[in-house]
Amino acid sequence: VDVAAPKPVEQAPKPAPAPAPAAAPAVAAEEPVTPAAKAPRKATPTRAERAAAARAAVAPPRRRSSQSCCWPLGDPGTPGFHFCGATPLPGKPYCAEHAQLAYVKLRDRRDNVA
Repeated sequence: VDVAAPKPVEQAPKPAPAPAPAAAPAVAAEEPVTPAAKAPRKATPTRAERAAAARAAVAPPRRRSSQSCCWPLGDPGTPGFHFCGATPLPGKPYCAEHAQLAYVKLRDRRDNVA
């Protein structure tokens, strides 16, 4: 059995490394052009200042006293939100009308389900 030995691979000569690029000539910096003087602008409030002003403008709704109905009326996120304020039932936080809505027996709730 005649097996040929592998032939060595001939390599081409490597090219010479490229010369380092020459430094670019320095360009003289031009003086910045300033726009004509403008009228002073009114200071714009920062985001934090606007948020603080918004919080100060909206006071949280408060009950008039512990002797008033605390049934909420309206959406808490709107300026018209308030509590009922009527005289509550003894020992309850709600007036007679709102106590009927708040204190419904479990059996009554089941009967009203469709």
